[in-house]
Amino acid sequence: RPDLVHHVTVKPVLYGSLAARVVLRRAAVVNAISGLGFAFSDDRRARRVGRIVTALYRFALRSPRSRTIFQNPDDRRRFLDAGMLREQQAALIRGSGVDCEVFRPPDEQPPDPPIVLMSSRLLYEKGVSEFASAARLVRHADPTVRFVLVGRPDEGNLTSIPVRQLEAWVDEGLLEWLGHRSD
Repeated sequence: RPDLVHHVTVKPVLYGSLAARVVLRRAAVVNAISGLGFAFSDDRRARRVGRIVTALYRFALRSPRSRTIFQNPDDRRRFLDAGMLREQQAALIRGSGVDCEVFRPPDEQPPDPPIVLMSSRLLYEKGVSEFASAARLVRHADPTVRFVLVGRPDEGNLTSIPVRQLEAWVDEGLLEWLGHRSD
């Protein structure tokens, strides 16, 4: 019988909030949503799932004992506009991204050849195919630029990039794929 439960990411937020609302009833709930996930992507299969997920969020998050933390103002606005929670239940914290005032590029030029690196879960919705497209455009103009991709496919995710696609980009000479790295 906890007094407070804290859920992080889509599935725990949904399942945990529903369980807290139905079973615990008296527990306060704090949810942290770091991104929208597949259900809110542009994939046509996702639109059907998105309608169901939206309805579940409406029931789960609108409990008077629930608060939800967002790291992205657009995600927060999307939830509010869709009626998934009330304004007073939604908080925004600075949590994701790079502060461009703190992390400025140096005035001097980097050594040749320039390296463009993307570190990510290898999902279409993370922009990996756009990274490969950018590599194609840039390398056409300057073949010395190196594009390096770090990460692994997320086999359980419907938008995971297949290994054969990653290998095709490597074989085409667009990018280097280092796989998962802990450093």
